[in-house]
Parts: sequence; structure tokens; C-alpha cells
Amino acid sequence: MLVPPLPSARRGCLGTALASGGFLNGRIRSLRVHVAAQTLSPQHQQQTVTSSSSSSSPLPTPTMSSAEEDRIKRVQRQADEITDITRQNINMTLERGERLETMEDKAAVLERQGHQFHSNAVKLRRKFCMQSYRLAFLILVLLAIIAVVIYFIVKGR
Repeated sequence: MLVPPLPSARRGCLGTALASGGFLNGRIRSLRVHVAAQTLSPQHQQQTVTSSSSSSSPLPTPTMSSAEEDRIKRVQRQADEITDITRQNINMTLERGERLETMEDKAAVLERQGHQFHSNAVKLRRKFCMQSYRLAFLILVLLAIIAVVIYFIVKGR
């Protein structure tokens, strides 16, 4: 009996099933129950034991064939591999989400710093503009004073 592919893996909602270990473990349990059902029931085994004690040749108890055991082991191994791979994928996705959150935080900090830099640049530009206006005003005042002094010196002669 081959185990069909996981239907939840196709839908992309395997995370919750794997977190609880539900789907795969349930699949494996049902496979084990199926194999156990193929062996003799306990009542039938008890009848065999009582009949074998009365007869001289003991009857072998039915066991699983090595092919069935190999198939169960193979399916169990495949289920374990799928579970491990899916857990790794979930962990990688969670780590990626954490990195994205970190990058978003850094981007928000850079945005705030950018706005602060812009406002400081505007303030600094206004400061230097006012400083240059003051300097130009002082030069004009000095030129006016020099012109008035020269006027009185020339007029007084």
C-alpha cells in the first residue's frame, strides 16, 4: 500500500499539521493498524496456540513478511524526511520573517534620521543666509558711514 502525497502540502497549510505532528503521525498509525489487521486476531492466535499444544507440531505464528516490514520502514523514513524538510522550511521562513522585520525597523530609523537631517539642513541654510544678510547690511552701513565722513571732510574744506 503506497502512501499518497500529502494533500495539505499542495494547499500550503502544512505548518499547523506538522506543528502538532498530526497528519503524518496519523498516516503512519493508520498504516500500522492496517498491517496489524492483516495479521491474525488475538482470538484466532489463542485458538492456534491451544490447538498447537494438543498437536505434536507447533504452528508458526503469522508475522509480517520482510517485504511488508521494508515497505513500512521505507514509508516511515520518507515521512520522517518530509517532516524534517518541512520543519526546516518553516524555520527558514520564520528566520526570513525576522530578518525582514529587522530590515523594516532599520528602514524606519533611517527614514526618521533622513527627515531630521533635512530639517537640520533647512535650519542651517537659513542661519547662513541670515548671517550673509547681516554681513551685507554691516558692509552697507560701514560704506554709508565712510561716505558721510568723506562728504563732511570734502564739504568742510
